Amino acid sequence: ATASSASASASALTSTLASLESRVLAAMSEQLGRRITAADDFFEAGGTSVLALRLCASLGVRVASLFAHPTAARLAAFMREDSDGGGGGGGGGGGGVRRSPRYGSSHAAGAPARGAGSRDDGRHSVSVAGMAVRLPGASSLEGLWEMLQSADSDGLSTLPLPAPAPASPAAAARRHGGKAAEGAGGAAYVRRKGVVADEGLELARWGLTVERATGFSRELRLLLELAHEALEDAGWWDEAAQALAPPGRVGVFVCGGSLPHLDGLDAMRRERPDAYFSAEVGHDKDFLASALAYHLDLRGPAETVATSCSSSLVAVARAAHAIRLGLCEVALCGGASCSPDDPVRSVAGMIWAADGVCRPFCDAAAGTVPADGAALVVLTAASVRRAYATLEGVGLNNDGGRKSTFSQPSEAGQREVIAMALADAGREAADVDYVEAHGTGTRVGDPIEVGALAALHAGRSAAGGAKLVVGSIKGHIGHTNTVAGVASLVKACLCVWHGAVSPTAHADPLNSLIPWDEIPIEVAAAAGGGGGGGGGGGG
Repeated sequence: ATASSASASASALTSTLASLESRVLAAMSEQLGRRITAADDFFEAGGTSVLALRLCASLGVRVASLFAHPTAARLAAFMREDSDGGGGGGGGGGGGVRRSPRYGSSHAAGAPARGAGSRDDGRHSVSVAGMAVRLPGASSLEGLWEMLQSADSDGLSTLPLPAPAPASPAAAARRHGGKAAEGAGGAAYVRRKGVVADEGLELARWGLTVERATGFSRELRLLLELAHEALEDAGWWDEAAQALAPPGRVGVFVCGGSLPHLDGLDAMRRERPDAYFSAEVGHDKDFLASALAYHLDLRGPAETVATSCSSSLVAVARAAHAIRLGLCEVALCGGASCSPDDPVRSVAGMIWAADGVCRPFCDAAAGTVPADGAALVVLTAASVRRAYATLEGVGLNNDGGRKSTFSQPSEAGQREVIAMALADAGREAADVDYVEAHGTGTRVGDPIEVGALAALHAGRSAAGGAKLVVGSIKGHIGHTNTVAGVASLVKACLCVWHGAVSPTAHADPLNSLIPWDEIPIEVAAAAGGGGGGGGGGGG
């Protein structure tokens, strides 16, 4: 009789829960104006705060409960438990904190450690514990390192020319005299670009619907996938628990592309403010850091950095500072930048190379090449299973007005920021073996950068030391816009990890405007050599 009673009770409970779930599902579908499943997230399916209020009023639950249990199945289970006195009216299962199906909160969520960092508290130097990339010609660290071994090839792609259009006298007048391919109306175009394939997003991992994911920018989709890969690379993904397990709070410091590539924004903002808001959250770079933190359930600082092509490296500096200050124990930093895969018109005086080849430090240098890219690195002062490299010092400044035009580099500014980084690390210039430079392959820009390095390393010749080796990843992948700095950092870390310097592509013959015989600097032209004691970063 006891067993029979228990069976009957269980059957009644199941029936009650199923009935309650059907009621909740019907109410959700009614508010949304379309049918959804019991596993669909109400908010991901289009639910707004106004609809949430109406839904909760019809069901007799608090709004906080809906935010904590946003699917019909979870909300019904909560309501059933609550009716039995098993929970408070607003929110077991996290007190109103919504979690992704796969990304739980196994990491520490407490207050940050006390006290500012110092050289003596173990937080001044930070380890690069994990990395992940999507760069032209390389979708993995292994693929990137393999590509970097060649000095004669790169990861760039050739794009089709634009469709023919009637030529105008103005267009003909702008025709470039270089090797750019002629397209519509005889205009010259730079047809080569660093392309990164859009591989989409693993929806199940992030608990997303197709509808919600299509509202994300390519940058956000890339960063979500890279965040998982980089943290897994660092060893902080608990496969058994299907959750992150880093040693403390995780901060996010990232950057996005320079411009959104969406049509009809003005009309959307005026006529469909709801759609505009969704587009803003999914595409505007201001939301990148907080979106990553949300989907990964990370509780440290979340900052989007915007300093043009130095953005991702400034993000790394911000991350290092946050760890030193005890604001977080782990930092996810880097960025993503994407643009339409169309050739750009070749215009005299612009930075794009007419023939689509970037030649850092080369006498034939004629500019750089546009490229997409994404890269994230994981920094921490905690113990790690493997450190690609150690970040000992950082420096940040601005050229101010120490140059004739806004876009021109300043040798004085570069000397100053390099000296700051050395001082922050407690190092002398002679301690550095290799610098991964900005190296855009412009005829004037490269000599200015090398001049700044030569001034700081002038003592190497007198001391009889080895020459400083410089290189630039842009010969292999082009200029990845805001991601340029972290791409350079990843390359430098791989050089340190492998104990070898990779060559700079397309650097021969060397720029004749640089007095190579008079300065203690040489360009990495062939694979091999010792690992560097320091890696600068391009911007």
